[in-house]
Amino acid sequence: MPSARSAASTRKLLRRCLTHRLHEHGWELEESEPDVEGIVAEFERTLTGGFVGTAEVGYDLLAYRGGRLRVDDVQVGVSYEPLRALSPLLGDLVGMPVIEYDVVRALDEYGFSCCDDPEAMDTEWELPVDRPEMANGAADQIAALISGRGTQCIERLADVDALVREVARVRGSDDWRGAAVLAGARRFDEAGQRIPELVTQNRTGVEARLVRQLARWIDSRGTIELAPIESESREALALRESLRDAKAFQDSVAAVKHHAAGRDREELATLLERELASRRASVSPLRLEQTLDALDASPRKRLSLMITAARDFRHTVTAMTRIIRHGVVDDTSPPAWLRPPPRAAYRVARSAPRRWTRVHIDGAVAEWLAEVYTAIAPVPGASATVDAWLDRSDDTSRLRVFIGSRQVGTVDRAATTALGPVIEAAERRDEAPLVEARLTPGRSGGHYLVELQLPLGRSSPADELHGGEPNEPGAP
Repeated sequence: MPSARSAASTRKLLRRCLTHRLHEHGWELEESEPDVEGIVAEFERTLTGGFVGTAEVGYDLLAYRGGRLRVDDVQVGVSYEPLRALSPLLGDLVGMPVIEYDVVRALDEYGFSCCDDPEAMDTEWELPVDRPEMANGAADQIAALISGRGTQCIERLADVDALVREVARVRGSDDWRGAAVLAGARRFDEAGQRIPELVTQNRTGVEARLVRQLARWIDSRGTIELAPIESESREALALRESLRDAKAFQDSVAAVKHHAAGRDREELATLLERELASRRASVSPLRLEQTLDALDASPRKRLSLMITAARDFRHTVTAMTRIIRHGVVDDTSPPAWLRPPPRAAYRVARSAPRRWTRVHIDGAVAEWLAEVYTAIAPVPGASATVDAWLDRSDDTSRLRVFIGSRQVGTVDRAATTALGPVIEAAERRDEAPLVEARLTPGRSGGHYLVELQLPLGRSSPADELHGGEPNEPGAP
């Protein structure tokens, strides 16, 4: 009876057999156990001139989960080591093969591409390896494909000019890989001639960022710093710290309740902030405001808050019902006018648990924030998130916060200190940090609490507590 366990055992045996056979032809196993489902094994073969051949053997994941191993994909490709070396600047895409082929369907027996033949690409091919005793025969067939037509193909492309021509033929002359290979070979004049065509393409996301950094590398003739593309990783707070914060917050609220009678919101805020600071508890500005709402509420206000919460819950249930019944998912992507500029590409890693600081809102943006919220809010009345980006200001103690192309406010000295290393890392790449912002409508309408996520470990919990004064009088 086939089982997932038996299929896994056969897959491991097939990998060992392939490793032995391909080693005889100069191919070496890249990883002892691939970290991606659907891959039997990955191999590399060193070529001349800084080129590396790659090979990947894949299997049908659905059949595998049913206890049957079916090899259905054998790929070979060509990587270029001088281009791979630029990955700290250009990102993970340049660490991948510059070009790849399906050995069975896209290459003829001499290793030439037959991609122009649609019948070749539609060819059904599958190699069953249902039992351990079938692994040796399957390894023979797969190794013959890779060491035969696959190796002929990659050896033919182990040349800068040949690879650039093949990229243009297969992917088009406007593909960034041709310019990137030339830049890796330090043929900057030729690479630079391709940049104007690349930057006029309507690229977004990772490719847009890659092309921008590639142009910087070429313009500098390979002299700029290969600053890492990602901000430094940080460990999340330990669970016990989160629990400690939660307990400290509850104790702080309980202490304030004993003295809440007859005090206005401002006085309650001062008391709560003092209690939180004494316990060094970290809390987001939104949770702080929601707690003050509850402490400051009269019986009538409490009823109003309950009605609002019930309304928001109803909107959420309605949206989920539409998805379940009709498969209707609202488009939650922000409109084009909220997209950050290309330079704002240095994504700040999320902290876990998340830490937020308040954005001090500029007085003239209240109406515009309402338009932003309307465009991004998944449920009316609920908090909504959007990308914000940061830039330095004339006041070195504050950073400017932008949404889209418009400045919405600043963050205070503590948040500026916390974000300082991120700003510096981004500037080494001629970029601006991209951070998650959270908008929450105020209870009185017309005002918005705007928060910015902080990277973990930048400052003490007490520093991150409030992020400063309220946005404006009467804000949430």
